[in-house]
Formats: sequence, structure tokens, C-alpha cells
Amino acid sequence: MVASELIKMLGQRVGVDSLSLDTGECAISFDGDEIYFTYAENILFAVADLGDEIKDEKVFETLLAANFKGLFTSGAIIGLDAERGCFTLSLLFEDECEYDFFENKLAEFVKTLRMLKQFLAEKRS
Repeated sequence: MVASELIKMLGQRVGVDSLSLDTGECAISFDGDEIYFTYAENILFAVADLGDEIKDEKVFETLLAANFKGLFTSGAIIGLDAERGCFTLSLLFEDECEYDFFENKLAEFVKTLRMLKQFLAEKRS
């Protein structure tokens, strides 16, 4: 399936029939976790905010270690949006893929997102 079909089917499966990539981007929330999708140059990006940047060397070290080869992020990428001052998690889908693969990777992405948000919340307190 191409990106627009994946997003449309996702919307149908979660009861948001209006979800589409008609403008090249869209967003959906899973129990308060907002996922933003953008499509450009045959790549579908899923991006979520992890929260405000924490300027702590140990936090950065832990995030970099988790990011290494995607081993502890289920293939997602931890980043820093320096302009907004927040950590992000992103996942990309190149070209076409089967819906079941997309849904499974997205479920892993949300699970990783929640785990990292919890880690950062603990470091903030």
C-alpha cells in the first residue's frame, strides 16, 4: 500500500474516517500521544514529541545509547528539535508496505514513545 492508503486505512481502523494525507500531513492521537505524519519524496514520516529538552549529560548519553542502531527504540530515531527545544521520536516508511507491517511498527513506535516519555518524566522530577 502507498502512504495515502496506509493513513486512510489507519483512520478507518481507529474510527477517524477523515484522516488523510491530502495536504501532505496529518495527525492522530492515541490516548493523548500525538503522532504527526508527513509525506515527502516517497517517505512517510511518523513524528512525536517526547517533551522539553533536558540539558543533562547523563540523559543525553542514555538517549544516544538507546538510539544506537535503533536497538532500544524498535527502529525509531530519537532526535532533538533545537528550534523548539524538545526531544522527538521519529519513524519512517519508505515506498510501499503492507498495512499489517505498518500497523505493527506504529504500535511499537507508540510503545517506545511512552517508555521514553516515562524515562524523561522521571529525570525531570
